[in-house]
Amino acid sequence: MANPNPVKGAISQLGERVIDTSKGIFSAIRDAFNRESAGNVGVLNTEIKSFPSVPEPTINNAPLIAGHNTNRTGIIESNKIGGIPMPSLFITDPKNAQSFGEISLIMDPKKLDPNMNIYPTDAYTGRQPKGDVLSSGKRVLPPRDPYYEDGSRKPNKAYTSRNVMTDMRQGEYGPAYLPATESGSQDYSGAFRAATSRPFQSIDEVKNARAQIFVEGRDAEEKVFDEFRKKFDEVKYSLMDDLTDKYKKTEIRTRRSRNEKGELIKTQEPVTRSMPMSTVNELLIALGRNDADIARTAAVSEGFVPIDDIPKLRDAVNRVGEVMQTAPTKYFEAKPNQSMPLSAFDSAIVPRDLMDDEELMQVFRDNNLPVTPYSDFVLPRSQREDVMRGMKDNLFSVGGAGTVGYGALQGVGEDDGESGS
Repeated sequence: MANPNPVKGAISQLGERVIDTSKGIFSAIRDAFNRESAGNVGVLNTEIKSFPSVPEPTINNAPLIAGHNTNRTGIIESNKIGGIPMPSLFITDPKNAQSFGEISLIMDPKKLDPNMNIYPTDAYTGRQPKGDVLSSGKRVLPPRDPYYEDGSRKPNKAYTSRNVMTDMRQGEYGPAYLPATESGSQDYSGAFRAATSRPFQSIDEVKNARAQIFVEGRDAEEKVFDEFRKKFDEVKYSLMDDLTDKYKKTEIRTRRSRNEKGELIKTQEPVTRSMPMSTVNELLIALGRNDADIARTAAVSEGFVPIDDIPKLRDAVNRVGEVMQTAPTKYFEAKPNQSMPLSAFDSAIVPRDLMDDEELMQVFRDNNLPVTPYSDFVLPRSQREDVMRGMKDNLFSVGGAGTVGYGALQGVGEDDGESGS
């Protein structure tokens, strides 16, 4: 489970992936963890290379579309505060863009840029706090730490874009635009994969990576993708097992008891402790992010893992990130470190039963958003998918020459002031 008391700032950054080229990938993992983990990564690497995908992806057989899915409440509330704070934008095949809300806001690919932090997978980024709705109907933002030292309650904040953005930038697991910051997700294998990923460096890289997007039916049956994810689960859990087996802490504890005469005596005995799973998860995510403050994780600060062992562990986890960078995924995720007005999108796809909602339609008109309805109430996903496929002007073109890189950080946190609010 997620660490209930995370070390503040321990996993709050995303550093450049650094590789020790003096070692091969599997020897590096074997030396830092063990042979089983290295073997599991080897199996995963083979699986990725042989995974079924479109042999010659084009705009026709592997279309990509970008957007954000939400619902009526999300549209109305976002309009009230002037935009969507740090929206999670999908970039995927239309078939995969049917979850997380009945309304789709579609974005022109030309409006995307690498500074939006475009990750090659579901990045498990932090979510917008919804706040509380008072009896008056007013939405407010409760403070993260609701009480003063004397026990009195802190006042709620106004639910504004600025306050929501500040809250998201001070997330429990780091700023919400970083991977693996979604509350409660730190124990998921997907969050670990996200932590080891690095953003695309150009939009051409995104276009050229379209074959990574797995589409059920086109590439294989869903169970094939599920089996691949199980292989990555095995990698993650073998790494966790290695850490708990290798790094233990022995403490001397004093025990009080009474002897045969009834006298109180004290004895000391060594007690060996293994790392809690929450501590291991926190460490793996910090290693994956190559965080500069890794010494503040519970694993290091509480004396389980010597700081001198961190470089080899980090190198090994970075190798896992190298393997996973081009692995199959259902969608890429962009997470801009700013609030995006509704007018930044190009159109809205809305269920036909909402077309008579005058308040909603007025919001779309005010933001110059053309609305396209979909009407199949039995299979609304397939209807919406057809609408997306027909939006030829909003599909990604074929990229120029280039390959998906594993390079340095591009723009994550670059807009970390308040200007984006």
